[in-house]
Amino acid sequence: MKTFLIAIFSLFLMVQGNDDTNLQLCKEQLEALFKGIENHEPWAIIMYDSWGDRPSGIYSGNVVDFGNFEQCYNFLHNHSVLGKIQGQNCLIPVKRKNETTLTVPEYRISVCVPGICSPDHIRTLLQPYFETKGLLIPVYDPINTCETKIEHFSILFWITISFFIIFIAIVLISTIYDAIIHHLAINSKAIIKPRASLISFSIYTNMKQVFNYRDNRKQIISVATSANVGTTTTTTTKTFTNLNCLNGLRVLSTLWVIYQHTYYMQLSFPLINENYKYRSSC
Repeated sequence: MKTFLIAIFSLFLMVQGNDDTNLQLCKEQLEALFKGIENHEPWAIIMYDSWGDRPSGIYSGNVVDFGNFEQCYNFLHNHSVLGKIQGQNCLIPVKRKNETTLTVPEYRISVCVPGICSPDHIRTLLQPYFETKGLLIPVYDPINTCETKIEHFSILFWITISFFIIFIAIVLISTIYDAIIHHLAINSKAIIKPRASLISFSIYTNMKQVFNYRDNRKQIISVATSANVGTTTTTTTKTFTNLNCLNGLRVLSTLWVIYQHTYYMQLSFPLINENYKYRSSC
């Protein structure tokens, strides 16, 4: 346990020059966590208990240990000094530091760290701990490796939200403009042609085009009758209409069926032993 704590405390010296507020708070909460483990405090034991470990059957393809995700994800402790410590579940890759004649494949384990910690700093902060076990964390992409109830909104998130807000605003403005022109045309009983560019995103105009009936084909039936006075030909025209938007729905449905059948068999594969997932059951 002492070796464990020494490794944890050594990581603080590695980043002590960084004055980032979140990183400093992350360091303090990690220190409180491992001191709590040393002192057998229940909250710290519960948080550490949710960590994953070296998975069994690595050579059979079982290279992931998820630990107890729910226990970490729902963890919340009100620390007397540091405030709320929210659990954050991170799935990180691990491999042996010194390879022997028997090569051990790289595997991933789940770790539970304070939610204030940025995924970018997880590798730096936990590397000393894994080195004491003869392991190391290779360089990996930290994006989408951590889950927490504390939302960390990225720049991409705000760009996406801004795009949809602007798009919805354009749709509303275009629809309002279209409705005003339509209302004025009815009241004045005159033909008022709106600008095509201003109604391109109008819900009213686009819905009319989507659900518009059009004549797709015509069948002409001719009936000839003879009389003493001459020959009379009667022509009857039947018009067949179709809701054209259904053609697009048919295409989307067909693509969805193809997509579903392509990946459906993956649902029947086990979560472990992926090396044998194509093996015959005979």
